[in-house]
Amino acid sequence: MASSPKPPPESLQATPPSISQHRQQNVAEEGYEGLDAWLQALGACLVYTATWGLLSAYGSYQKYYETTLLSSTPSTTIAWVGTLQGVILILGGVVTGPIFDRGYIRELLIIGTIITVLGVMMLSLAREYYHILLAQGVCVGIGSAMLYVPSISLVASRFQQRRRPLAMFIATSGTAIGGIIYPIIFSRLQPKLGFPWTTRVLGFVTLGELILAMAIILPSTTSRKTPHNVRSLLDPSAFRDPAFMAFCAALFLMWIAYWVPFFLLPTFAQFKAGAGSNLAFYVLVIYNAATIPGRYLAVPLSNRFGAALTMCGFALVSSVLLFG
Repeated sequence: MASSPKPPPESLQATPPSISQHRQQNVAEEGYEGLDAWLQALGACLVYTATWGLLSAYGSYQKYYETTLLSSTPSTTIAWVGTLQGVILILGGVVTGPIFDRGYIRELLIIGTIITVLGVMMLSLAREYYHILLAQGVCVGIGSAMLYVPSISLVASRFQQRRRPLAMFIATSGTAIGGIIYPIIFSRLQPKLGFPWTTRVLGFVTLGELILAMAIILPSTTSRKTPHNVRSLLDPSAFRDPAFMAFCAALFLMWIAYWVPFFLLPTFAQFKAGAGSNLAFYVLVIYNAATIPGRYLAVPLSNRFGAALTMCGFALVSSVLLFG
């Protein structure tokens, strides 16, 4: 039998006791740490590239919208597109988590792939603000929410506590990879092909990533319609756990600050710091690339000091750098 693991330190989602017990049972039933488990981490990395990575690249869209496509629209209004995409992606886990627990893994992954790619392709046809809000903010957000929960949950269930941080590093590094490749493709192709075809190219890149991810993940999954210990959509016991609620409040505040640089850094670099238009795009690429060493550094630190202390340390350092 596998030892009772703690919740994954990299998941950034606190887990009350009842959910933790359900995850422990999944580890015991599915096994862990074989070649198939590491392939699951690779598949999750591709999913994260197409979901969180696409969101991490929103700053390049924000700058283009402000300067070209939606130049008459206030910056704060445009920022609602990325904000809505991020909020739906994160809060969507409240719904997709219980669906995943009920065994609808394949359905979530396949439908999420279709909706995400559809949203990107529809964005290529957008001409008005509300078109962009619906395609990029709502459609891509919903599709991404359906994809990331099953992918990262499958990874978390395959590893013991000691190797789980490394597996989560591999999976979540897709966020940085997407934040690197999407802005580069956008900045290089947009002047040559225009916004519609550049966005279609990004849609095909997203489709390729997700098809490859499904080819890796789906053969090792089964749609169990009668799983054990299925949690409800709302677990009242979680609200009676002070530590869990404090952790949720801390994560809420962290997420508020986390995405601000991703959204506004290119615009800030060009209009406030005096960077050229091309360099402003690459500032976002550098910013995303710089998260990879930090993600890897979190692996030994979380194993040594625990997830909570590691997150507090990184949050403190990030706050000092941002205000500095």
